[in-house]
Amino acid sequence: MAATTVERNVSAAAQHRGAYGEDAEERADMIAAALRRGGAESEEAVIFGDTVADVEAGAANGVFVVGVATGRTSREELAEAGAGVVLDDLTDTDLVVRLAERLTPDA
Repeated sequence: MAATTVERNVSAAAQHRGAYGEDAEERADMIAAALRRGGAESEEAVIFGDTVADVEAGAANGVFVVGVATGRTSREELAEAGAGVVLDDLTDTDLVVRLAERLTPDA
């Protein structure tokens, strides 16, 4: 995962809140760093991830995870790992925005 972006809501996306590899070695620690940087609580955040490790890192921080089956990880693997929702891809941007708005307060 090149970057983990955790957003308080859709409008915060423009502020580039997130965490990157240089912030922490472990993915779960990257998400914790993103939450701190964004001033968000875990229940205010959503993570989009395409690996089991992404799902597990989100879960370790109490963040709702949307699995995206665009990589080598299947829909089934993402769901079994605990993703709350699994999408085939992010091409339906209206759906992605609606999902993020529904899952984050004050969106």
